Amino acid sequence: MREGIDLVRVLIPLDGTSEAEGVFDLLKDDLNSNPEIILLQIVETVRTVLIDGQVILGQSEEETEQTRAITYLKGLAEKYGPLNDWRCEATIYEGRADGIVKFASKEKVDLVVMLQHKRNRLSRLLMGSTADKVSERSVIKVRKFTFADLN
Repeated sequence: MREGIDLVRVLIPLDGTSEAEGVFDLLKDDLNSNPEIILLQIVETVRTVLIDGQVILGQSEEETEQTRAITYLKGLAEKYGPLNDWRCEATIYEGRADGIVKFASKEKVDLVVMLQHKRNRLSRLLMGSTADKVSERSVIKVRKFTFADLN
């Protein structure tokens, strides 16, 4: 049995993949208290573009993505936890990692919990790891789970 962690506010950033949702099962045994859980999805900024003479407003696309993200997060809150006790946030930032770090700092969370996606070396070199970037840039503790933890 693992020793639990006493926390008040836990941030769980999600990217919409079923793999990332695996953190819920991994985290439940680690928490002694009943912390406030904040589910977060970062919506990246979208530029306004002109396609076939039509102006597609970036702000409109961001709002659509924000609505979709909130619906997704509320579905997870309903599935995995008490809906009224879990906050669901979809916030617009230029980059995912920076958005997570800024949100965590602003909300004064105690812990950020993330799944580190399995990528090959070339992909990790080119794209980097959001979980690694958050861990490097944040003064708040980051708990990274891997695919090995899910099995």
